[in-house]
Amino acid sequence: MKKRIAGNKPGTNAYEAMLGRVVQLIDESRRVSARAVNAVITATYWLVGWHIVEFEQRADGRRGATLRIRWCETVENRGRFLDDTPEYH
Repeated sequence: MKKRIAGNKPGTNAYEAMLGRVVQLIDESRRVSARAVNAVITATYWLVGWHIVEFEQRADGRRGATLRIRWCETVENRGRFLDDTPEYH
């Protein structure tokens, strides 16, 4: 019969320390992931705005107003993801 090492039993200090390190690792990974996702989303929305401004600056004032109306209708009809894929609706 194998000898059980006392530090590996649930409830001991060694086990609790290991569990604490695992929890810290998972929590830190979640924080890092959230920051990375937020950075990508921020950059994406900034670029969307840039494309809209560039489009409007190439047009006269009336066309810009028309773009804003059309953009609102598109977002309203397609939904938040601006995608025709059914699973996003």
